[in-house]
Amino acid sequence: MTKAKLHKSILIVVGGVGASVVIGLVVMRDSGSVRSDSTGTSQVPSSFFLGGVSQSVKEKITHLRHIVDKDPRNSRAAFELAQLLQDSHDNREAAKFYARGLESDSLNNAARVDYALCLYEIGNMSDALEQSRIVLRNNPVHAEALFNVGAIFANSANRDSAEIYWSKLISNHPGHELADRAKDNLRLLRGNSTLL
Repeated sequence: MTKAKLHKSILIVVGGVGASVVIGLVVMRDSGSVRSDSTGTSQVPSSFFLGGVSQSVKEKITHLRHIVDKDPRNSRAAFELAQLLQDSHDNREAAKFYARGLESDSLNNAARVDYALCLYEIGNMSDALEQSRIVLRNNPVHAEALFNVGAIFANSANRDSAEIYWSKLISNHPGHELADRAKDNLRLLRGNSTLL
């Protein structure tokens, strides 16, 4: 059974000479109620968070904190808690639980992509880049990681490196929605709208 990925964008403004370009990083989520990776980690859909954090989500967060406190090696609960916190815009706290879960489940690329985004959102660009590179060591053609590393470099005004990662994404994942976004981003970075 395959699940469609929901690529939730976080918009970052990249300054350029005379213009700004918006580059979004992505978080790796399935469109349904379950996110699975190498471990089959279960996740709650992000649609709960449109109007603020509901009482039921607050209760779920409290419950998951209790589970993780009792069993620090429970990566499934740690990742689920991290995602709920991330979706509630508490990236600093979410990052702590992604890190805790990754201690037990270091090959969970989906959680590591989300962790990298949290790190980026709290201003820790170097660690976000390192976490994304770990994903690429685990899977050199991981679409979300390639996209995010390109975005991190583009947002750091390192356009040559951004182009390398986005070009690799495009060549390894033709037709993928992130490859299409990478093409658009490359056109913006290059300052033209010609087809790649």
